[in-house]
Amino acid sequence: MALARDFLAESEAMIVTAKRVIKETRTRVADSRALIEKITQCLERSGRASDLSTDIEIEVLERLHEMTVRFLHKESLTTLLEEALEAAMRVTAAPLGNVQLLNPATGVLNIAVQQGFRSDFLDFFAEVPATGSACGLALRNGRRVIVRNVVGDPSFTVESRRAMLRANARAVQSTPLVGMSGNVIGIVSTHYREPRVAQTRALSIVDIYARQIGTLMESPRPVAIAV
Repeated sequence: MALARDFLAESEAMIVTAKRVIKETRTRVADSRALIEKITQCLERSGRASDLSTDIEIEVLERLHEMTVRFLHKESLTTLLEEALEAAMRVTAAPLGNVQLLNPATGVLNIAVQQGFRSDFLDFFAEVPATGSACGLALRNGRRVIVRNVVGDPSFTVESRRAMLRANARAVQSTPLVGMSGNVIGIVSTHYREPRVAQTRALSIVDIYARQIGTLMESPRPVAIAV
């Protein structure tokens, strides 16, 4: 009987936590949509245009809420990361990308999901330490690393630069996934076939995804949630 009461109490606590995460996601989406509209109006008044459409921004933010609800209903972590990567690539107009998770036992990053890379790239970056690459530096410093042109950038070693160029990845941004603990638990990277930097507005949405994915990965998940 005592075990049953403990189980029920634990389940209720998990449901409360999950509902809080969903509510916070709704708030983030609403706040982000309002910010997007404000920025768009400012751009229109200044006569400057953005290549990133408001429709795409709103689409990926609404998708984040849907992903959150599904994940808290026991969807797999792999599916969550695949959808997050697809959204990050869409909003930054990137043809290549991957999500790496930190192995706390070894201190290295391992690729969890990816799009667009061949096996030689995946083999080379199968285990990435906190140095010698954009994602490694993002892990070490706990903040985003942007490489406009892989050729000559000091973030890379000779070997890692060669692996990037073989994959025709000539620019990259790597953004940390930060968990509820405040620690970096992974990295999401989007890669480009020509030297470039993703738009600030697009990277702001990547930040929202990174925070939410990090939160979800360290959140308890009940068997069922009423929303």
